[in-house]
Amino acid sequence: MPTVAGPRSQPNLRRLTRPDDVRAALESPALIVPPVPAVAIPAPTAAWLRATVARFSSGADHDRRRAATVAELAGVDPARLRRRAGVRTAAILAPGGHPADLVGPISCTVPVAVLAGVLGCADSAGPEIGTSGERAGESGVTRAVADVAEAYLPRPDITVAEEARADRAVAALVRLFGGVLDEATAMRISLLVQTRNATAALVERAAPDVRGAAGAGPVEAAIDAVLRSDPPARSTRRMTATGAIVEVELAGPELAFGAGRHACPGRAQAIALAAGILEALRAADRRRPPGAPTAGAPAARPADRP
Repeated sequence: MPTVAGPRSQPNLRRLTRPDDVRAALESPALIVPPVPAVAIPAPTAAWLRATVARFSSGADHDRRRAATVAELAGVDPARLRRRAGVRTAAILAPGGHPADLVGPISCTVPVAVLAGVLGCADSAGPEIGTSGERAGESGVTRAVADVAEAYLPRPDITVAEEARADRAVAALVRLFGGVLDEATAMRISLLVQTRNATAALVERAAPDVRGAAGAGPVEAAIDAVLRSDPPARSTRRMTATGAIVEVELAGPELAFGAGRHACPGRAQAIALAAGILEALRAADRRRPPGAPTAGAPAARPADRP
């Protein structure tokens, strides 16, 4: 199958696993995020999105884009996200009889839909979950974000079809955010894309520990356990001045959201979204009669680095 040109594989790349070494690498001014190709003529494509967000930027471009992201998130109250995520999850589970495998679809759609609504996306109020299947009943924004997330991180094996699907999804999201092709729109789209897989993995991996009597305490304890031992994003990469790639392992709660200039600025919001969903899942489990299946967690999917 044809592929889109991307970063070449690095069979001999250097890997850092010790937390002190990882933090030093993430905070080092000598290491940058591997750059993505520039876009000469702006157009609503996945390539434009990558080239316009803080995630893949360095220098003055990164500083400006990150400052805008931090300012945007300053207006996003984590407590509000937590309440909305809980209400939305409870509404999906309210009819009763939903199978346990709805945890996966809920974890993939509810965080995106809730955050999209707070960020002003025009299409975030519709139902996310149908009666079966992960994609059934998704709203336009959650479906588009899923398509972008599949091709967001540069990799050598992205197919032409995946890139084209992501291009169409980016164009749809630009329209949903008002149709202006600028850094502010790219930033809001990137927040949704970077939220999707990471928060879904956090919810799915924490879900088993919040069910039943074993999960009587705050859901934050289960979230912290995941961040400590099995974080959604396992690693990220940096590049030296000579072009050598360094892979760093994000182990432990202090490094689960990165460190240094590219540390995820949405830690509080991500945890709030996960907590709201987990609390609603636990409440739904406790309302079920004895012997009924609980809201279990399917195998977690890989997550991109937020």
